[in-house]
Amino acid sequence: MHSLIGSAALAAPSDSGPHANTSAPPMRWLLSPELKDAQGKVVDASPPEQVVRYLQAHWRDQEHEILRANGSRSMQMLRAGEPYCHGAMIRSPEREALLLFSTTAMTPPPSLIVARHRLAALPRNAAGEVDLVTLVHQGHWRGALVSGRSYGPVVDGLLRALGPENKTPGLSFYSPRDFGSPLLAMLHRGRADYTIEYEWILRAPGTGDRAADGLVAVPIQGANQLTRSGIACPRTDWGRAAISRIDRILSTPEAVEALKQAHEDRYPAEVRRRYANQLDQFYRKRAQPGASP
Repeated sequence: MHSLIGSAALAAPSDSGPHANTSAPPMRWLLSPELKDAQGKVVDASPPEQVVRYLQAHWRDQEHEILRANGSRSMQMLRAGEPYCHGAMIRSPEREALLLFSTTAMTPPPSLIVARHRLAALPRNAAGEVDLVTLVHQGHWRGALVSGRSYGPVVDGLLRALGPENKTPGLSFYSPRDFGSPLLAMLHRGRADYTIEYEWILRAPGTGDRAADGLVAVPIQGANQLTRSGIACPRTDWGRAAISRIDRILSTPEAVEALKQAHEDRYPAEVRRRYANQLDQFYRKRAQPGASP
């Protein structure tokens, strides 16, 4: 893990030429810890990691460094103006007031993850969507969520209405090293009844301990829209220069194809069909020079 360097020590990201300039400060990235299997071997690269690799390959006039940090630590650094850009964050009005974004994906809404044998006990509507507020208020379900994480505007709004973190009975918040797999393991071991996560996480390599076995994803009532997510940089002169460079690199047909491959391969076929028009519209805008839709 690289040591942290204060923002005063860094110049804006360079745009001077095709080869690395060893005298220029490096471009610095924040990413979640790598996914590993039960033997500790690094497995399939996450979509943010693939996007950062693409940027590195097309941004060769500077060295690049990666710092692994969980979501809480990453947000703390970005809020403080540290000269790092995070590989992927959900966009929200609260975050957009503090950070600068280059959108790289339209993310399907997260689902409620629960053990299959508990499925029939969930409070669901006629469409099979779980009523999250009713679930929490029933009082006997133990939820495990990630502290400080955005789950998209609808779920974030529902959680805010329930009260501050760690003030709602039955809801516990954690700061795991990565986003989802430790909480899935909690469900698998009976230490929690549900969490909120993206459905593709259940099939992702590296969840470890057969954590996803017997778990199913259930749509959440009201959370049925795609959410913008992307690279987040501090709202500083350094961050503006970084976002400008990122947007230039990603606003090409080749880059858009790389973004599609990084993200859509993770989406279930039903999700790709359901949101096909919205996804196509996003990628058309993303391919326009200088775009950050």
